[in-house]
Amino acid sequence: MTEIVSEDQVPGSVKDALEKKFPGSVADAWTYTAEFEADLTIDGREVEITFDQHGQILQIEREIDPSTLPQAVKDTLARDFPTATIDEAETVEIPDGDLEFFEVELDEDGESVEVHIRADGTFLDIDEDL
Repeated sequence: MTEIVSEDQVPGSVKDALEKKFPGSVADAWTYTAEFEADLTIDGREVEITFDQHGQILQIEREIDPSTLPQAVKDTLARDFPTATIDEAETVEIPDGDLEFFEVELDEDGESVEVHIRADGTFLDIDEDL
């Protein structure tokens, strides 16, 4: 279960890690499940950073304009989801595994579908439980 937490409930190591990665930024909101998540707005775009309880960054999601998706990603979407429209797009960085991909939320015939695709167009997976 996700819980909204106040900044004073966030461990100093987590806040220090946020400051180190995004100097001068202030979280708009903090949530906690088994990890802490900071929701920020940087340059008018949403950024979500997930930390473990020791301040280790587990994942960074950055909202992007769907028109800036690499052509290979657009080609994969057109091939595999020809009737879908893009609702939103994000870059996802998983620092520990040195993995980066795009998370694209689609509307396909009234159903929300989230897909993960690498910049070279390699399809990774799909999450239909939005």
